[in-house]
Amino acid sequence: MRKLSVPENISLKKEFLRGLGVKELLYLILAVLPVTVGVIIFWCVDSDPGPRLLALVGLLMYILICYAVFSTPDGSQSIYTYITRWIRFMRAQKFYRYREEKEAIYFAEEKDRT
Repeated sequence: MRKLSVPENISLKKEFLRGLGVKELLYLILAVLPVTVGVIIFWCVDSDPGPRLLALVGLLMYILICYAVFSTPDGSQSIYTYITRWIRFMRAQKFYRYREEKEAIYFAEEKDRT
């Protein structure tokens, strides 16, 4: 059997969770922090347990959605990276707007054969 060679001088990406490196964790914190602060302020102001629980569940759902958007599954690209690259690609494309001129087709009038 052949031995597989191990590549050298390749820095490994430090991951805290699977698919969540330092850059992705920073994006996740920046996306979740304002909503978390808003929920904490709402929690302190409102005394009714129903809306408080709803705000907490909404915050947890928001954190899960942000995790899904910013995490990179199995070394692939994240949804956020895919969308930003697509926007950058579409901005780089040139759209040529032209005016389509219609052809005027004239038919000779047919005379009645009656």
